[in-house]
Order: sequence, then structure tokens, then C-alpha cells
Amino acid sequence: MRESDVSYRLPLSERLPRPWRSLVALPWWQVATALVVALLLGSQILHPNGRVIKALAGVLLFVAAYRAEPFWSLCFIAIMFLFPFEITLGSSTMIFVLLTTMIYLARLTLNRVPPLKGTPVDAGIGLLAGVYVLSFYNISNAYVLHRALFNMFGIATSFTLFYLIANFVRTEQQLRTFVNVLGVSIALASFVGLFELFFPGRALIPHYILSGQLEVAKLIQKGYRVGGPLRDYELFGEFMAMNFFLALFISRQARTPNLRFFATLLAVICVFMMLTSVTRGAAVSFLVGVIYLLWSIRRKLKFRDLVSILLASTFFYLAMEFVVTNFTRSGSVMKRLLGTRFVGLIPDSRAGGWGPALQRALEHPFIGHGPFYDLGKSESLTGHGLYVWIWPHNQYLYYLHTVGFLGLAAFLFIALRLLFLSVRERAPHLSDGSYPRALMLTLSVMMVVFLVDQTKIDYLRNPIYQYYPWMIMGLIAATHRILRQQEARLPEPNS
Repeated sequence: MRESDVSYRLPLSERLPRPWRSLVALPWWQVATALVVALLLGSQILHPNGRVIKALAGVLLFVAAYRAEPFWSLCFIAIMFLFPFEITLGSSTMIFVLLTTMIYLARLTLNRVPPLKGTPVDAGIGLLAGVYVLSFYNISNAYVLHRALFNMFGIATSFTLFYLIANFVRTEQQLRTFVNVLGVSIALASFVGLFELFFPGRALIPHYILSGQLEVAKLIQKGYRVGGPLRDYELFGEFMAMNFFLALFISRQARTPNLRFFATLLAVICVFMMLTSVTRGAAVSFLVGVIYLLWSIRRKLKFRDLVSILLASTFFYLAMEFVVTNFTRSGSVMKRLLGTRFVGLIPDSRAGGWGPALQRALEHPFIGHGPFYDLGKSESLTGHGLYVWIWPHNQYLYYLHTVGFLGLAAFLFIALRLLFLSVRERAPHLSDGSYPRALMLTLSVMMVVFLVDQTKIDYLRNPIYQYYPWMIMGLIAATHRILRQQEARLPEPNS
């Protein structure tokens, strides 16, 4: 047989000259995918479009959830929960959590992942979920029923997210990674807040981030309050007050100078953004958190160091207050605090709301009115009309109204149980050699700030922020389990 006859039996790639043969052997589908992604990213950098970015986020989560371990899907959710897009029965955060849960359950049936483990607050979550279901009994209006179902999906997603974090963060290294991811999330929220402060009324990404803001005529007035990606200045202030301590913790535990610098800068920005929200409750809660942290580390502080910290902190706080008041559109938190008047023990801004809210709550004292807090627009089936009521501006009254004394007791059990766990297992200072114990100190401070501030605001009224407190509580449960493993000197489970 001639050599030419044999050569024609070879594949085309083998019959081409060597340079062309190497070109044909390239993984063209990967090259094409890289080109398409590069073109999309380039176009979105120049002309961002909310719909394209939402689609890319969905594709990325699906790939992460399907190809990677559940922990990385959780990290993706920890960033994207601040930037959701609406769907018929909720937001994209619900879809992301549901998708992650479904893929986990599919892998569980194939014995590829370990089963979920219980937490110290399972009884409280079970009771709270049960009371939520029972509370639907007291709903008689079609519009309220629709909104209650909408809210219930978000509440169930919060519970699910709590268990995902409590179980998917399994090792100390994963704990470090997840905390750093939360740091990235805080940085993104701060960037959005700064953009809103300096360019009020302008959308950062059309049809997505900072779209649908208030009228520009109102935004240019002095005293503007930044709401960031949460679109709620009061909860944005609380978010920044809590996360100052997380950024400070990342700085103290940083292994590299660059991470320490950026985390310290992030902590300063958190205080600055808290001030731009011009929220008294967040400022007072932040002060309570600082006092609690200093009290917690008192055994490691010399009197000279304590005085130095107090003087430096006071100087920087007043300096930032001066900058915000005189060089931005925001107003003065200090001025609002000094102008506060009290009706008995109740601030004047809440005196007209807490009484009526308590009175309404006592109409159904045991299981409440249902997951939706009706502001009085439900007189018609469409829910349109004038407001009759106002928000209670107190999460404990909010729980009392929606799920009664039973639901309020369940929530308090969950929050206080996790707070006591974090206090019992905390380290004596933020630079402690045990990363989980030092984190427990930080989480206990964050829980104190949250629980204090919730006397002046209600986190469940915001469909974006409502997940974050449950993420922090889930992180406490995960850290508690990691500490138990380390104390028992058991090998960490495969991640």
C-alpha cells in the first residue's frame, strides 16, 4: 500500500502542516466562550445594563452551584443578596437560596455531601415557623393575604439561609474565607452608598442599582440621608454600624499588610457611611457596641491604652461628623441626637407610633395578624389608598403584631440564645490566636448592636436587609460547631 493512501485515512488535523495542526487542536469552544464573556463584560463596563448583569449573575450561580461545592455558592449569595432583582413572589435571593438548596439535596441523595446538622436554636426556629403558619388564620383580606404570602417566602428563605451557613461553613479556613467575602460585600455596599452620596438621583446601573430614586428636587436639599443598596437609610445606618466591628476584626486578624490596610480603611468608611445615613438609632447602637467591646477586652487594656483609644476615636468621629455635615449633602447626626425630646421614656419621633402599634397587636395577642404589617392600604382589593398606620419602628412590636407573643418569644429565644453562646465562647481580644473565638467576640458585639437598634427600627420591613441578621446568626452557629470540633480534637470534615 502506498504511503499516500495511508495518509488519507488519518484525521484532518493529522494531515495538516504542523502550524495549522496546532491551531486546529485548540479548544475552540473555550476560546469562543472567553471571547463572548469578554465582549459582554466590556460592554457592561462601558454601558451597564441591569438585565444583562442579572442574567450573568444567574448563570454564574448555576455554574457555581452545579460544579463547585455548596460553600462557594453560599459565598456568591453573601455578595449578591445586597443587589437582588425582583421576581413574582420575591427576589433573586430566594431563587439563589432555593437553587443552592435543591442542588445540595440532589447531591445528598447521591451521598456526595454530608447531611445537615442541628443547631442550638432549632426549637426556636421551629416554633417561629409554626406560629407564622398559624398567623394566616387571622387574615381576611385578599390583598393582605397576597402580601403575607410574599413576605412568608422571604422569611422561609431567611431560615433556610441560616441553616445553609450553619452547615456549609465547616472548617476554620472556610470561616476565614466567608468572613472575607462578607468584607467584600461591605465594601460593595459602601461604594454604592458613596456613589449615591456624591451623585444623588443617578442610577449606578440602569434598571438595577439605585434606579427609581426620589425626585432630584428632593435629593439636592440639605439633610439628604443615604440608603445605599438597601434603599433605606435607617437600616443602612444599622448595617454600617454592625459591620464596622467586622471590618475591624478582619484588620486585626489580617495575615498580610495589604489586607490589614484595606480592612482598616473599610472600618473607617463604615463609620463615615453610618453618619451619612443621619440615623440616631444607628449612632446610639454603635456607641453601645463600642462600649461593650471595650468592656469585653478590658483585661487586655492598660489604662493608658484605653484613654488613647477613647481620645483618638472621639477625634476621628467628630472629624468625620464635621466633614459629613459641612462638605456633603447629608445632615448632622449629632444635631439630631441633641434635639431629641422624650415623651416619658419614648423618643418624640416614636411616641405617636408605638402606642397604636401595641394596641393593634393586642387584637390578636397570641399568633398575631399574619406576616404582613398592614399600613391601612388594604381597604380595597388592590391595596391602593392612603396610609392609615405607620411602621412601628420597633422590631419587637413588629413581631408582636405579626406573630403575637408566641412568635416574639421564639425570636427572642433564638437571638438571645445565640448571643449568649457568642459571649460564652468569645476571646479576650480581637487579635486572639484562636480565630473562631476572636470572631465570636466580634459577632457578640454585632448582635448587641442589632438587638439595641431594633428597638428603633424593624428589619423585616426591608426585603433586602432582612436576610443579613440571619446570616450573622447562622455564622454564630457555624463558629460554635467549629469550636466544638476543635475542643474535641476531631478532624475537620471534608469540605
